[in-house]
Amino acid sequence: MPGGERIDAALATPEENAHRETLGRCLEDLIADVAPHTRDWNVDGCWRWDDWPYGTRVLPHNPPEDHGIDLVARRRDDGAWIAIQSKDRRFDGSRKGRPIPGRELSTFLTLSVNKDIHG
Repeated sequence: MPGGERIDAALATPEENAHRETLGRCLEDLIADVAPHTRDWNVDGCWRWDDWPYGTRVLPHNPPEDHGIDLVARRRDDGAWIAIQSKDRRFDGSRKGRPIPGRELSTFLTLSVNKDIHG
């Protein structure tokens, strides 16, 4: 499927799943699918954390608690890894979502700045 059609199909997915309590998994799948086809993102590959081939090297014991990294992408220009945390926030009446608490970001930030992660 060409890139434009793939993006259109992926963007239809959240609407199809809007009845769910959370769109978290759907949003992660959407990002992983669309990222390599979005030129401005400069990504040539994107994986959900559980599907990333190097995840066990980064966290060998893969703790059961949420570590905050939802997806990992590889930058097209230099092959560097990009940690991604996706958040599903429903808008209120004034089109604003709930703020993201610092505790939800702290583990993500700690792991995502690890310069020793190589594929």
